[in-house]
Amino acid sequence: IIGLLYNEVEWFNGRSLGFRIILIALFSAIHLNVGSLGGILSLLLIFSIYFFHQGVARWGRMKALALGGVGFSALFLMAYANREIRAVVETPAIRQRLVELGGQPQASSPTEFRTRVERDISNLRKVMAERKIDQE
Repeated sequence: IIGLLYNEVEWFNGRSLGFRIILIALFSAIHLNVGSLGGILSLLLIFSIYFFHQGVARWGRMKALALGGVGFSALFLMAYANREIRAVVETPAIRQRLVELGGQPQASSPTEFRTRVERDISNLRKVMAERKIDQE
């Protein structure tokens, strides 16, 4: 998938190293069948650390820290990843490719994601209560 996107989707070419790393992490998660949010976030963290080290190598430690400053905090990285992933998922060529591969691309903001998770938790609590499943 990564090879196809990298070579065939014109939109992918010319993007920044950080963008490519995040996209590769996303598709690695899909390829490795990482089903949990924690697994995907772990991959993003690994690739984000790699991106930071690329920045250090490219601009020197002080420039990378000055450019990043607070910017390389976990919250910044997650916000950056969210923006980049949304941009990728909303791109027609990539969206179509994901549909062809059997996916259901859906980009959501952190607020939309939190709302969806809270709704799902509420629904699951009802199911657990109806079926008398113990909460541990």
